[in-house]
Amino acid sequence: PYSQEFSPLSEGQLLSFIKKEAATYQKEIEASAASLLINLSDGDLWLITNNLNKEAHANDNKKISVEDIKE
Repeated sequence: PYSQEFSPLSEGQLLSFIKKEAATYQKEIEASAASLLINLSDGDLWLITNNLNKEAHANDNKKISVEDIKE
């Protein structure tokens, strides 16, 4: 089987990814919430994406907060 290894994204790249991913759900995310998400997921894009999906559908707020991530 063929596989390809990718270098981990930098914190700036992860922040950009999180903002863009949140926007796909018509949401914004607080910078502190994005940083917390990075720390909790250890930069794992799969975990980040799944957590954003969960938070985007958890309530009708337009912005994802630190409190949302901690829940």
